[in-house]
Amino acid sequence: MPRQVRQTKIVFTIGPATSDETTLRQLIEKGVDVCRFNMAHADHDFFRMALRRVRECCAQVGRRIAFLMDVKGPEIRTRDVPASVELEQGDMVEFFYQPFDVEAESVVPDGRGHVRWGSTIPTS
Repeated sequence: MPRQVRQTKIVFTIGPATSDETTLRQLIEKGVDVCRFNMAHADHDFFRMALRRVRECCAQVGRRIAFLMDVKGPEIRTRDVPASVELEQGDMVEFFYQPFDVEAESVVPDGRGHVRWGSTIPTS
């Protein structure tokens, strides 16, 4: 009878609870397929160490697993302004870089519906 190939992949995220050698070996022995690195929550030195450790554990166990690097997406940062900006569905918002004078009064949307650097946009 032919051996069935498992279609489902088991992914774990490396972090403080899963980065020690004993836990890594247990995960690999139990059949994990992918080690996910969430780059938004630690520095590169931690991930370099963790990558080496996972590879060493794989060699000890005699299995190879894949690595998945989840990189941080872009962030939009605005400054505090005296009042919130009210947006309606369908309003156009344009973000652009412009040197900002912190001492000057913050500017809110102009007549064309644009929001200038330093304006805040409510998320609720």
